[in-house]
Amino acid sequence: RQNSCLLTLNALILGKKLWRKKMENHLTRLKLYFFYFVIIIGYLILPSIASAITGFSSGAVVTAFSQVVFIVLSFMMINRYRLNKFWHFEKLSGAKMPPLLLLLPAIFPIAADLLFMRVGDFSFQKLGISLITSSLTGITEEFVFRGVLLSGFLLVYQSKGIWKPIMISSFLFGAVHFLNLLSTTQVSPKLVILQVVYATFLGVFLASQFLVSKNLLLPIVTHTLIDLFSFVEHPLNGTQTVVFLLLYGIVPLIFGVYFLMRGKSK
Repeated sequence: RQNSCLLTLNALILGKKLWRKKMENHLTRLKLYFFYFVIIIGYLILPSIASAITGFSSGAVVTAFSQVVFIVLSFMMINRYRLNKFWHFEKLSGAKMPPLLLLLPAIFPIAADLLFMRVGDFSFQKLGISLITSSLTGITEEFVFRGVLLSGFLLVYQSKGIWKPIMISSFLFGAVHFLNLLSTTQVSPKLVILQVVYATFLGVFLASQFLVSKNLLLPIVTHTLIDLFSFVEHPLNGTQTVVFLLLYGIVPLIFGVYFLMRGKSK
C-alpha cells in the first residue's frame, strides 16, 4: 500500500510539472505573438514618431530610427528568455556545409529582380539609399524573425522538432509584407500579395541558413543582398509572375529544405 501511495504521489508531482511546463509554453507563445503584434504596430506608428523627432518626413533616417527600436526590442526578448541558447542546434550538427554553399541560392532572387527591373526603376541614388535601408532591414528583420520568433517557437515546441517553428516564423515573416499595401510609393496590390508568398518561402530558406550555420550573420548578409536589388515595383504579367515566384521563392525554398534535411543527417 505504501508503494501504491508513493507511485500516486510521484504521478501527481510529474503531472504538476508537466502542467506547469505546458502553461509556461503557452504563456511564452502568447508573448511571442504579442511581440509580433508590437512589431506590426511599430511599423505603422514609428515612422510618424521618427518624423516628428528628426524633422525628416521619409527616407533612410526615418527607417533607421524604426529599425533601431526593433533591434532593441529584439535584444530585450533574446536576453529575457535566453533565446541565444537555442542558437546551438545539436539536432542539426550532422553535415557541415561551407557558408558560400548556404549563400549561393541568394543568386536566384537577385536574378529575378535584375531580370524584371525596368530601366527607370534603377538609379545610383536609389542604390545608395537601398544599401543603407537594406542593411538595416536585414539586421532588424533577422533579429526579429529568426533571432526572436524562430528561436522562441523552438523553445515552445522543442519536443516536436524544428519544422513547426520554421513554418510559423516563416508565415509571420511573409504576412508582415502586407504592410506594403500602406506604402506611400503605391505598390501594386498584386505585387504585395506576390511579396507575401515569396517572403514566406524565403523565410524557410533564411531559417535553414540560421539553423545550419548556427548564427544570424549568414541570413543577415543574404537578406541584405536580396533587399539591395529590390527595385521591381511595377505589376508583372502572368508568365513574369510565375518566373519571378519560381526564382524568388520556390527555388530558395527547395534549397532551404535540402539544407535542413542534410543538416539533420548524422
